[in-house]
Amino acid sequence: MSHQFVRVCRYALALGLALALLAPAVTSAQTAAWNEYPSAADGFAISAPSAPMISTQDYGTAEFPAPTHTWIWKIDGAVLLVAASAFTNGWGDSKSDPVEDVASGEIKNLKNGRITSKKPVTLADVSGIDYVLEGDDNHARSRIFRRGNRIWTLLVLSAAGTPFDDRADRFFASFRFTSPAPP
Repeated sequence: MSHQFVRVCRYALALGLALALLAPAVTSAQTAAWNEYPSAADGFAISAPSAPMISTQDYGTAEFPAPTHTWIWKIDGAVLLVAASAFTNGWGDSKSDPVEDVASGEIKNLKNGRITSKKPVTLADVSGIDYVLEGDDNHARSRIFRRGNRIWTLLVLSAAGTPFDDRADRFFASFRFTSPAPP
């Protein structure tokens, strides 16, 4: 299941980024006022400067379904993304670390991708990892949380050499689990 999970996450992220690149960019003037966008079904809320493009796909198999809801924003050359996946029949391979699998999938989406920073994070009682990823053309900051059979992925992506500005910190800081976070 681990290899399949990486493939699943890679396609989910690729689809999300492809859709984001089709969205009209929000200008700097529009980024001043951020609004909260809650998802009761996925147990979280996040703030952003505009309404997201939302898509739903099932990237799993018949045995291990993985419905994934993706929220995407494109703002002044950066892509902000939240993906929430629910594996209703579990992970399959108990030796696999789903958070590491998601990070591996993200790395494969960057040309010559590599992790340059990795640290554990906790939000409420949900554990996760904060990554900085570098590639030849792009770099990303990703925060991945896992609780039970659910994974939440936050991602900020921009061109290589472009520093992350305060939007990335603001985006990550605004993410919260609603009460109660789904198992």
